[in-house]
Amino acid sequence: MKVNNWDKWQTFRKDRGTPPWIKVHRSLMSNAEWVQLSDKDKGQLISIWMLAADKDGEIPDNPTLVMRMALLESTPDLNKFKELGFLADNNEADSSAQEDLEQDKAGKIYFIKLKNTVKIGFSKNPWARLSQLKCGMPYEPELICSVNGSMDEEKELHSLFEEYQINREWFDLKGDLKAFINKCKATGELPADYPRTTG
Repeated sequence: MKVNNWDKWQTFRKDRGTPPWIKVHRSLMSNAEWVQLSDKDKGQLISIWMLAADKDGEIPDNPTLVMRMALLESTPDLNKFKELGFLADNNEADSSAQEDLEQDKAGKIYFIKLKNTVKIGFSKNPWARLSQLKCGMPYEPELICSVNGSMDEEKELHSLFEEYQINREWFDLKGDLKAFINKCKATGELPADYPRTTG
């Protein structure tokens, strides 16, 4: 068996062996399937995720063996976790991951301002991304605007405004970049005339 969307939510360097940690994303708190779980189920599932980190998201298709390997006090209901979409047979998980990859190609390109800098990013939910950023910033970030777009278009914007780039997705908010963002804010969409490298 395999944890669904393992490669999407857990990113580790393959050359460093077994990872010392896993990520538990805050978006779980608004996940309808997660809410249906008891506290016991949630604890078991997190333990299963830690076990899965030993083998790139895979776990044995044997509840008793999983109980022993994950150091659980009772046998987990793997079928329940499968029904709710947390686990899947290997072939089903691969198919689901591909569907998620396709869906992630479309979403929102957002511009989040922090003092005199701006973050150009991509997300299904820019407001959730803003909330996450607020937790780790010394100043209050502001969502200037968000427009329909794709990850490819986000990367294009990073290249287009490379001269203003400070670090990764963060840029100086000035010049042509500032004018571009103002145009996006005014029209609610990416300008039709900006240079594109994709179709």
